[in-house]
Amino acid sequence: MALTIMIEDLKKHLQKNFNFLTNKKVLIGISGGLDSIILTELLLKLRINLNLTIELAHVNFKLRGDESDKDEEFVAEFAKKHSLKLHKVSFETEKIAKTDKKSIELCARDLRYNWFSKLISENNLNYIAVAHHLNDNVETILHNLSRGTGIAGITGMKNINGNIIRPLLIFSRKNIKDYAVNNNINWREDLSNSQTIYTRNKIRHELVPVFEKLNPSFLESFAQTIENLKQTESIQEKYINITEQDFWTERKGYSEINIEKLKQLTASKTLLREKLMQFGFDNVDDIYNSFNSESGKIFLSKTHRVVKDRTHFIITPIINNTDKVVSEIEIPINIEKITIPIKIDFSTSSTPEFNKNYIANLDLEKLTFPLKLRKWKEGDYFYPIGMQGKKKLSKYFKDEKYSLLEKENQWILESNGNIIWIVGKRLDNRFKVSGSTTKVFKCKL
Repeated sequence: MALTIMIEDLKKHLQKNFNFLTNKKVLIGISGGLDSIILTELLLKLRINLNLTIELAHVNFKLRGDESDKDEEFVAEFAKKHSLKLHKVSFETEKIAKTDKKSIELCARDLRYNWFSKLISENNLNYIAVAHHLNDNVETILHNLSRGTGIAGITGMKNINGNIIRPLLIFSRKNIKDYAVNNNINWREDLSNSQTIYTRNKIRHELVPVFEKLNPSFLESFAQTIENLKQTESIQEKYINITEQDFWTERKGYSEINIEKLKQLTASKTLLREKLMQFGFDNVDDIYNSFNSESGKIFLSKTHRVVKDRTHFIITPIINNTDKVVSEIEIPINIEKITIPIKIDFSTSSTPEFNKNYIANLDLEKLTFPLKLRKWKEGDYFYPIGMQGKKKLSKYFKDEKYSLLEKENQWILESNGNIIWIVGKRLDNRFKVSGSTTKVFKCKL
């Protein structure tokens, strides 16, 4: 592609889709390979027009021995030639991937973008520019299709994703190489790109050529298909925005899906998938098929869980195993307050204080210290105030229409193995204050 044509095409593309770049600071991820070198060359040509500040970031993944070090040297010379600030970092990627139990491809990607984000924050930069092009987009979509995906997966990479920008998505690999050759631009060749041990390379070297034989204009046709699908995606997004208020509720600390209301909507499975994707759930078939199953089923992603309740799905974050989670605490007689796991003030008085269920007024003489604050367990029972006889907590929860999440989060205060307060809900009849009470132990939630 001729010098002026490619620059003019990119200029128009930036004016239409990246007009926010003017006067901004951009960090370009540069490997030394063809794509990132041409991205940098092109943005340098347009730097004055946009009043753009450009810095470079290079990652040495230590995957190709001396070749990786030569890439780093090449990028350093390139940066020096163009008087550009260069940030460099090295990772023992293979060792890290093994430790983290990730593929090398995924590990390298995470290392790269995590470091880019750190640079953006530390150096007051605005955007990260990466050199993905049309072929990369096609390969990504075919890869997503092979694993199963929704419409977001078949519309491919976005021009803008947060602070990551991809200005070259309109150009093919051939466009980019022709530009480099015609303008005598040097780059480093990564021989691993020709190895089919990586999934993306298999798609590039084995699958795409088959499509190109069937249709010599395959890339151009695919690009048009992507644009068509993006229009469809925008229609879907509008539908989700309109309908989600019917079945989706944000609560404090969790989200909730009304199953019956969701079932009544058109494309309910798509609605469920698109809402759960944000929590890392790629395949929602099992969740969708559990609409009519019993309560208690749990589905996990890496960061969240979905619990099937009677009438709802409840989505909560998974607590990191490294976090210290308090499940039980002792309450001595002289304590004034606790803040973990919940906030409760304790005091002794001669008269009770009434404030619905947020205060438990207990007869101090009936209590055995230390008290214990804990989560409920199967088999628990108490003697509800205002009722005759005892009642199992499981039956109490059912009668009060507790959700599974509410049951999990319910705290119990006990004395010498006896429940004295369903915290914030119900007092035990055996420990209430009476006309003969001389000292009141107050627990204020």
